[in-house]
Amino acid sequence: MLFPLRLACCAFTLIATCPAALSQSLPPRDPQAIVALQLAEMAMGRASATALQDTSATVRIVSGNPDMPATTGTIRTLGRDRLRTDWTSSEGASWHIVNATGSFLKLGTKEERFISRKSLPGGGITHLPMLSTVSEWADFRTKLEYLGPEQDGAQTFLHVRILRPASIPNTGEFDEPIEIFLDPQTALIHKVVFPVRAPVNLLISEPMEVVYRDYRVVAGMAVPFRVTYRVRGNLLSECEITSFAVNQGVNPNDFEVVRP
Repeated sequence: MLFPLRLACCAFTLIATCPAALSQSLPPRDPQAIVALQLAEMAMGRASATALQDTSATVRIVSGNPDMPATTGTIRTLGRDRLRTDWTSSEGASWHIVNATGSFLKLGTKEERFISRKSLPGGGITHLPMLSTVSEWADFRTKLEYLGPEQDGAQTFLHVRILRPASIPNTGEFDEPIEIFLDPQTALIHKVVFPVRAPVNLLISEPMEVVYRDYRVVAGMAVPFRVTYRVRGNLLSECEITSFAVNQGVNPNDFEVVRP
């Protein structure tokens, strides 16, 4: 298999250019994991992402609940940490905003609800792995592990684990791991398993599986046009992107929430 061989060939170069990774005061970072994630960044358009200011997507969302009809909406991002999703739910026009202050959810005419960002997978942006998963490894406080090839159905993927510094007090040195599965031929991310914490009790978590399919190149970036979410193997929702654009000049005020 060529991809693991490329990992081994590049490992020495990356270690030499990243001496901080060898510091005994920092968590161990497997060289093969570093190379795998760097190749994933390159495959997904790291060079183009550096010029990324905002994204705008129209989507069709299918719920895992067969009694709920499919709906359409929009997902917008600003920078790497702000997100706004608008859609029509059974309660009416609804939105979800993620910004530096936190996460806010409003369903129809109901009062908006605050949700800690610590309870959100990938900090809230999960439909674009370039803005969430891939960038996590750059923090030298994270521990990186390369677990090698693993079978998923009829295909084999390369498994990399990211362990971030603990964000919840008294829960140990690291948060629960982010599991990343890469396509060995393309280096694109096939699946990520994020820990999702209960908003009412951040000590309770569930693994959320996010599968990325139908990658297309838009403005030099590989964008998955079909994203599936599952919890404990049960389908939560499937998001199908019908259009995607970058640097459209979204309004920063759309990502703010005015609270009384």
